[in-house]
Amino acid sequence: MDLIIGTQSMGEHVISSGHLAQVGGFLAGVLMAMAIGHGHEAKLGMLRKKVMDRFNDGGQWEKAISSLKKLEEMAPEDGGLQRDFARLHARQKKKKEAMLHYRKAVEAYYKKDNIEAAKTILEHVEALKAPMAIQVHLKVARELVNEGHKKEARKVMLAALRRQVENSVPFEQAISFYVLLLLDLGEKKEAKRAYGIFKKRFPKSEEDKKILGSVSKPAGSIFPVKEVASPHKEQAAAEDQADREPGFGGMSLETAVDPWFVPAWFILFTAFIVLDKAGVLPGAAVMGLAGLGWQVLILAVAIFATAQRKFSVVQLLVSFIKEKIAEAKAKRKEQAEAEDEDDEDDDEEEGEEVLEEDPEADQS
Repeated sequence: MDLIIGTQSMGEHVISSGHLAQVGGFLAGVLMAMAIGHGHEAKLGMLRKKVMDRFNDGGQWEKAISSLKKLEEMAPEDGGLQRDFARLHARQKKKKEAMLHYRKAVEAYYKKDNIEAAKTILEHVEALKAPMAIQVHLKVARELVNEGHKKEARKVMLAALRRQVENSVPFEQAISFYVLLLLDLGEKKEAKRAYGIFKKRFPKSEEDKKILGSVSKPAGSIFPVKEVASPHKEQAAAEDQADREPGFGGMSLETAVDPWFVPAWFILFTAFIVLDKAGVLPGAAVMGLAGLGWQVLILAVAIFATAQRKFSVVQLLVSFIKEKIAEAKAKRKEQAEAEDEDDEDDDEEEGEEVLEEDPEADQS
């Protein structure tokens, strides 16, 4: 199908060897765009992985820290790098240093990639058996809710509230937010239990009015999702736009990444040469040779460009394919969760009131 579309687009103009050879630019465009967009980040990620693998194999802690410090000079605000620092310190039971670097990682991710910020917080809790400051959990959870990642926000809040002992203003704000979040998610039983703890600890809280005013609201209406920029959404939008933009010869980038596209054109160009030799299409060999030559040249340029970044074409393609597979799996998971939530909502339509509307009754 791609081959037919390509030949039709060329049929609208005067066919020349240069026009046919333009098709070779598609593959180069894909590779170069990937190299530019992912080159530096991928290179840093590969170096980080190499350092951590070396540490895991030989346990050379001091050398690993020294190597990471050199990488830090290249990217002082890289969240992944700070998280690697934290992991090394945590494995060496250096809790204070690990906490510092986990906090730096969250600061690097905050508002830029809140999903990674959430993962870092949960990793901190698991590795160090302690939450971060409850204010950190709360601010990241609020951003996650704004982006529509409410279940991730729930996990972040629960990790902090499970280990909170002393009453404080931040804890009051956190647990009231958590109750509202549970109501928004439709988790009425959990909301009732959390509200009981809230009332016991903060019987005169001003937040109580806000909670009671939200009890009758339908799920999803307490925290309506706002359209905000996020790296995941921006990347998806950019890729979607790139797929729709026309390339050379009126074809699209989507055509270029089709695995059948490149072999098809190599076969076409070779067919020109064969037809010329057979006398069926005199002069076609020139166009065929020009097309093959152009594709080889473009591939060579792409390989050279990526080699300059010390990142091979094979590694680049593997990284790209893995990313696409991960995105597809995540999308299927979100769809499955959405279907499960719809089923739960249907079962709970005739459920009872969850929170007590009489504060005095709760206190008793």
